[in-house]
Amino acid sequence: LKKAEQAAALIAAFPFVKGVAVSGSLSKKFADEDADIDFFIITASNRLWIARTFLHIFKKVTFLFRMEDFFCMNYFIDEAEPGILEKNIYTATEVATIMPIRGNDIFEMFYKVNAWTKKIFPNKYMHISSAREIKKTWIRSITEKILDNKMGNELDTFLMKLTARSWNSKTRNNKKNSKGILMSMHTSKHFSKPNPANFQKKLLQRYEKSLAEILDQYERSSRIKNK
Repeated sequence: LKKAEQAAALIAAFPFVKGVAVSGSLSKKFADEDADIDFFIITASNRLWIARTFLHIFKKVTFLFRMEDFFCMNYFIDEAEPGILEKNIYTATEVATIMPIRGNDIFEMFYKVNAWTKKIFPNKYMHISSAREIKKTWIRSITEKILDNKMGNELDTFLMKLTARSWNSKTRNNKKNSKGILMSMHTSKHFSKPNPANFQKKLLQRYEKSLAEILDQYERSSRIKNK
């Protein structure tokens, strides 16, 4: 967690980043020594792809120091559309367990927009007491000012299309990551995330199957007792 806080502070210094939270196994306090540090990132409206590109250029540098596992920036949304589209127990668990590190106000808004998770976890209190405000540096402020115009809009759209083409090519070629999962990304102007048709879908199917088996066993035992 100390390493995650340091990494989050660095991520938050990049232009157009408005909120950084730890996600994945670490946020669920289930990480082992070899676990990656996963991050959930909220950006300024219509600047997600510029922010993501800056951050992933930086991640290329981390490979030189073998620190890439500390900066797994898997899920991006922007403040224009902060609602999670897939509303199920998997995504509700992710929302309920993220640990905001930077961006108090933006995560307050995020939790309000995603209040649907209360239907699945009614007793879960969403809190952001650990999150700090993001302080802008002069370099960040100048960069954001330069790109706060039509040129910035066009650049963001261009980077979105460029990244989507690259990932679509990886998917078509059945390229897999180090964990053996097909590399596939779901993209739009307002989000960048792992394709829910892959890992998320498989996990939900396993969950539904396990739940059905448990209910079946319960019904069988109930019938036996009634006899």
